[in-house]
Amino acid sequence: MSRFLATDSTVSTMRVVDFRPSLWRRLAACLLAAVMLATIAVPVASAQSAPLKLIVDTDPGVDDALALTWLLSQRERPIQVLGIVSVFGNTTVDYTTSNVLTVLELNDRTDIPVVKGSAAPLAQASSLTGWFIHGPDGLWGIGGQHPHDIAGLPTDYVAFYCAAAAANPGATILTLGPLTNLAGATLACPEALRTMRIITLGGAKAGGNKSAVAEFNFWQDPEAMQRVLDAGLRPQIIPLDTFSRLATDNNQLDKVLRKGSAAVQTLSFAISQYAAVQAQNGGQVLFPDVAAAVFAAESVTAGSRPALVRMAAGQPANRGQSIVALGVPERLALIADDAELSALAVQAFTTPGFDLNAAFGAILMRQPDNAQWINDIDAKALFKAFERGLR
Repeated sequence: MSRFLATDSTVSTMRVVDFRPSLWRRLAACLLAAVMLATIAVPVASAQSAPLKLIVDTDPGVDDALALTWLLSQRERPIQVLGIVSVFGNTTVDYTTSNVLTVLELNDRTDIPVVKGSAAPLAQASSLTGWFIHGPDGLWGIGGQHPHDIAGLPTDYVAFYCAAAAANPGATILTLGPLTNLAGATLACPEALRTMRIITLGGAKAGGNKSAVAEFNFWQDPEAMQRVLDAGLRPQIIPLDTFSRLATDNNQLDKVLRKGSAAVQTLSFAISQYAAVQAQNGGQVLFPDVAAAVFAAESVTAGSRPALVRMAAGQPANRGQSIVALGVPERLALIADDAELSALAVQAFTTPGFDLNAAFGAILMRQPDNAQWINDIDAKALFKAFERGLR
């Protein structure tokens, strides 16, 4: 039996504590449970024949336009698009709304309802840095060449979301931009929205593409994303860590453009310019919105893990950072401060019969998991589905 000296937290004298095998076993059980919970993977179903009822919330943007075209063109699973809601993001909401109409026109789907959404984030000024990648109109001039009168479009996106959720429980909402629209709807009809499958493109476990720590969509409106998380919608989040696997090169992209549909041909200049800017800046050529669209249609297998996610919305240095806890130690550190955890450490080694597992469980119950983190995806199958769906 090993022994060590310990100081009682309330008594200044030193005493000898027995480090008995039973304590070892209890601590080992706690750690084993933590490891098992941290490594749970939930597979996402493969392609199904049942029609997919879908609402798309989007800020076109070149990759958004390509994602919409893929959804409207692919033939492997029937998709019923209930509506498209525009939002600021890659450019102004007037341009993104007009670009939605352009994409629908190019794909002969002007029957789909379009709602003009939010023009600005909840708590900060709109950013126009998306122009660097998408151009001022969002489609490198093609949007400006296809202007639309958006004055007559509905703008009550909250009413649209609530009515659609009530009429179509179990349908899918795919968000490709900032979460401002959905955040507004959570205040009006959270119960109806909780029946929906929410797929959200954004966030990152490590690193970012807007800043060193923040992904672009979540950086745009972290307060909105936090509201969605707090509303209990439990979104499936496709983060930068995962969607960056849909990276391509010029040869692959040229092949897609050569074989693409008429809509892809019309968008080809914008797509090429978008790719060239990414490559010029030394980065990978990514189409994150397409990855999310393919995932939403369940045309590719993926793995997910339950997660506790919290948004940073403070100083510019970490604004928009998604703080993601996947394992038990990460969850504990996100919920409890170090003083509380240190006190539990003292009790575990000094109090006979102390149930550390129960103490950890009580902490975890204070803030249950609020999202599914898509941490793995079949990149090869994803790119093949992407290529097939655009022909």
